[in-house]
Amino acid sequence: MSGPKHIGMDDRRPARYFHGRKREWQLFEARLQNTAAAERGGSIVLVQGAPGAGKSALLHEFGNRAAGMKWRVLHDLDCESLYNPSALAHAAGERYSCAEAHARQVGLGADTLVPPVESASIGGGGTRPQPYNTAAVKAVAQRLVRRNDAGLLLIIDEVQNASFIRMERDREIASNMLNWIHNGRANVPVILLAGGLGHSKEVLQLFGITRLMANGGLINLGGLSRSAERLVLRDWMV
Repeated sequence: MSGPKHIGMDDRRPARYFHGRKREWQLFEARLQNTAAAERGGSIVLVQGAPGAGKSALLHEFGNRAAGMKWRVLHDLDCESLYNPSALAHAAGERYSCAEAHARQVGLGADTLVPPVESASIGGGGTRPQPYNTAAVKAVAQRLVRRNDAGLLLIIDEVQNASFIRMERDREIASNMLNWIHNGRANVPVILLAGGLGHSKEVLQLFGITRLMANGGLINLGGLSRSAERLVLRDWMV
């Protein structure tokens, strides 16, 4: 696991009705459209704020709207998906072949491994096939974009938990993947939508993400407007 479970996480679920955050959605929609128009590359969008600010609901709403724009959306990823190709493949409902990955690595350097996502059983039933590396995670991400998809949207909530990735190899792969997405080096449109507490920007900096682009790259989530608050309270009472 990439980090500890936190008390109260079961209460963080999408709101039945979503209110407010029009400015935030406009910024994110522009990012989706620009990335899809480029046909390759990607970016990171970080939504950070205090507990209870509505980050999880906003991430879910962003994901639903992106799906309506023909993006393939992977909700509820955890930080392990940044370094474990099997975890990323399974989050998308795909199977990852440990045996095939091992066979292809024989006689090759670790960095040359590019295993496919295929309909084969996972060797030993495990979720962390050995070996795995940056190239493997990149290959999975690229193959998850289907022919008619505008792009791939990866959603990680509680991204500050990346600070709990302890193994040096895992941290290196996660850093490589974050920079691969952030610097637009993918061959397909990929956006990482991350949510976290107010220090999440500093956590990403530990992985080499030293700047987040303007125009929606960093969204500091404050309180709702008065009108949106009234609508939320009405929904709660009803």
